[in-house]
Amino acid sequence: MSYDPHIICLCFSGNKLWSHLDVTVMASRTKHNVTADATVEVQHHLSEPNIGRTDDPLLYWERHKCIYPNLYKLAIVYLCTPASSVPCERLFSKAGEVISKKSSNLLGRLLGSEDGGLLCVIQYTRPELLNLRSISHSDLGPSTSLLEEKLRDLNISSHSTPWLEAKKGRHSGTFARFRRRPYRPPLPALLLSNVRSLRHKMDELQLMIQTNKDYSDCSAICLTETWLDPSVPDQVVTLPGFTLHRADRSFKLSRKAKGGGVCIMINERWCTNSTELTHVCSPHLEYLTVKCRPSFLPREFASIILICIYIPPEANANTTIAELANYVSSVENSHPDTAIIVLGDFNQTNLSSELPGYHQQVTCPSRGINTLDHCYTTIQEAYRSFPRAPLGRSDHAMLLLIPQYRQKVKSSKSPTKLVWFWSPEAIEQLEGCFACTDWDVFDAAGDIDDVTDAVTSYVNYCVDLCIPLKKAKHYNNNKPWFNKDIK
Repeated sequence: MSYDPHIICLCFSGNKLWSHLDVTVMASRTKHNVTADATVEVQHHLSEPNIGRTDDPLLYWERHKCIYPNLYKLAIVYLCTPASSVPCERLFSKAGEVISKKSSNLLGRLLGSEDGGLLCVIQYTRPELLNLRSISHSDLGPSTSLLEEKLRDLNISSHSTPWLEAKKGRHSGTFARFRRRPYRPPLPALLLSNVRSLRHKMDELQLMIQTNKDYSDCSAICLTETWLDPSVPDQVVTLPGFTLHRADRSFKLSRKAKGGGVCIMINERWCTNSTELTHVCSPHLEYLTVKCRPSFLPREFASIILICIYIPPEANANTTIAELANYVSSVENSHPDTAIIVLGDFNQTNLSSELPGYHQQVTCPSRGINTLDHCYTTIQEAYRSFPRAPLGRSDHAMLLLIPQYRQKVKSSKSPTKLVWFWSPEAIEQLEGCFACTDWDVFDAAGDIDDVTDAVTSYVNYCVDLCIPLKKAKHYNNNKPWFNKDIK
């Protein structure tokens, strides 16, 4: 250890040896190890008891900043911005969803400018949410005139917006075809969900229908576990513009007092002719069958039959699926040329194991990582399935099923065939040809078989000679008995 000679002289001149010792000790203490000091500080802090749940953490660190100077600096950085959910943060979150890689064609002047962009936040008060049924559709969002005025300021027409013209990817094509003709789809667009008490989710469901066009344009809404009983009238669980078909759980048939129940809501803008065929309730299976005859259907289908299924988790899978397969087969036999769609909550069962001709259309999980809600048709790749947020506190996600089936007349090229054109002039010429024929010549053939072959060959020769040929298209969706008179 080296000493300053000047300090030593001062100390000994005044006989202050102890002062010299104090100076030496203080000089040695000014040398610190940063890593060691931080370790000791953290260990000392962790050994202290936790503060009370109602105590202010910022006040605690203000009092202990001399004891824990390093931790105090970190606490001030991370405790000064508590998490919150306010309209301004929702706006930033919404902007992050809109401005993404999938929306790369959006113009910057549409999203924001010095005067503000087209992004907006719709707020609802508690009285508005409680009185949704008395609020019109126009009261739930920004005025259309304001939006059109904003588009005019940006020199853009509301009828030819660039983001509607862009079609990218297979999913975009499916949605684009459906949105162009929402009420004339080749197969019904479906919304499937396990709601777990429909009565308490009607306000939320009605809000979704009013504010989301994809939901309001759905041809049918199929819901399982409605938890309804005869004491709940139809008016309470009926959506405006939809026809309700419900099958509540019966205690006498199922021996269960609560839970269960299925219902199908048919969009009246898609179909006004819907009939309930049957509904069954048993301890291990519940289903409701509805037949629909919409105003528009591909010619290959005579009608649409929807079968909404609910299978409880404790049901015997083999027995239940065998019973359901027998019923679906009977419906298929009694209604030929009908598109049958079987959908609902199947839990751990699979209809394709008993009916290989029916294909599962849901490809996304509906509860956690499991796919418990299924949709089956005899058409491969008839639907695209898209998961949506669950209703209320239901543990099943909603499934939006958009049809991607193409009609036979559009899926393949219509072949051209040569057919005889039986005009009145051609028929008259053929009759004259037969009239001047000496039929006694064929008697010399002798055997009846030889006579038949000779006459048939002669008739075909006359037809080819007198009846002209004409090209005609044969459409794949035409029945064999379909002609121009029926058209």
